Amino acid sequence: MGVFYAASIPWYRAGGADTGMLFGLPSWVAVAILCYAAAAVANALAWLLTDVPDRPADGGRAGGGAP
Repeated sequence: MGVFYAASIPWYRAGGADTGMLFGLPSWVAVAILCYAAAAVANALAWLLTDVPDRPADGGRAGGGAP
């Protein structure tokens, strides 16, 4: 995901360069929005593929509380 965020920063553009239009926005804005959307999709896919157990392995007894 860090690659998407790094690509969204227009550091690679020359100062004062002509910014073309993409989807009715300056190209650097459209690229940033697409990168943010790609990072969100990658995050959602990562959570879908991650198995998170409902209970801790010790049955929820560690950490104190009532016996």
